[in-house]
Amino acid sequence: MNRLFFLTVASFMTTSVFAQMSFNIKGKVAPNISATRAVLTYGGDAKSDTVNIKNGVFGFKGNTRRPELVVIDLMTPGSSGEEEYAAFFYMDPNAITVDFDKSGTAKIISTGKEQKIFREYSAREQDPKNFGMDTEQDIAKLIKQYPDSYVGLDKLTYNSVKMQPTRAQQLFGGLSKRMQQTKDGIAFKKELEIALKFDVGQPSIDFTLPDTEGKPISLASFKGRYVLLDFWASWCGPCRATHPELKNTYDKYKDKNFQVLAVSLDTQKNLWLKAIKEDQLPWTQVIDLKTASNQVAKMYGITQIPQSFLIDPNGKIVSRNLKGEALDAKLSQLLK
Repeated sequence: MNRLFFLTVASFMTTSVFAQMSFNIKGKVAPNISATRAVLTYGGDAKSDTVNIKNGVFGFKGNTRRPELVVIDLMTPGSSGEEEYAAFFYMDPNAITVDFDKSGTAKIISTGKEQKIFREYSAREQDPKNFGMDTEQDIAKLIKQYPDSYVGLDKLTYNSVKMQPTRAQQLFGGLSKRMQQTKDGIAFKKELEIALKFDVGQPSIDFTLPDTEGKPISLASFKGRYVLLDFWASWCGPCRATHPELKNTYDKYKDKNFQVLAVSLDTQKNLWLKAIKEDQLPWTQVIDLKTASNQVAKMYGITQIPQSFLIDPNGKIVSRNLKGEALDAKLSQLLK
């Protein structure tokens, strides 16, 4: 969960040529751990620094533009890229110590405000039912308690895709003016403005893209039916994990005025077609291979996938990001 959160937040962070914060990290590794290198990954462009571990000690010094979630991975000889030991923490402008014990668990020693908040928030995951889960209530509580925190802004940014845009807007309003006016706050506000145009009750916007055979398919051609507009990609594991349940839902309602239109964010047609065949997807598939960035995804404000919009026969959005039982329940209600 922390790695996915880190990668997503890193992709959202804006970059700057002006470093505003220095950092100093000192690390120790227990003698039984055979790691020879430590890799620090941070910044909006997921920058990585690598240092050698000598006598169980390593360190990083540098500059970054703001307190942020970072990860240190320990690399063992012969590592194939699957890091066995990792430490996630918020890097503040204070001296930080990262100690890996003999089990590979990292202890973070920091007096920084953001790390304190992150540690306090992460403690909730000690309850198994909360592991890997951020609810709206959790984030609302976090923002209310610490409105002037990058942890709150980052958690909201990461989880906003699971919220109705109006709710995300409300939570964003709970952040301090300073947080709202940071580069990342301003960028998120712009994304919210796009998302609000596609909130429940708003009209969908038509587009035309080629299907697997190159035939142009428009969203408007589905008018008169309920259609799930689904954004996905062959390289997106969470997207493909939803396919078995979606196939069941499709089979259940395809003869009851329901269809699926899937928009791929793939850039290689062969990988897209291969995934469709492997997952045995029976619904309409379209792709945009003419532009460097998927223009339809950009138009709909898609910054993470999977995402979907349930659109009614008149072209109005009735739900967002429903899947599994929730999608089935909604369709059961609509298609009585």
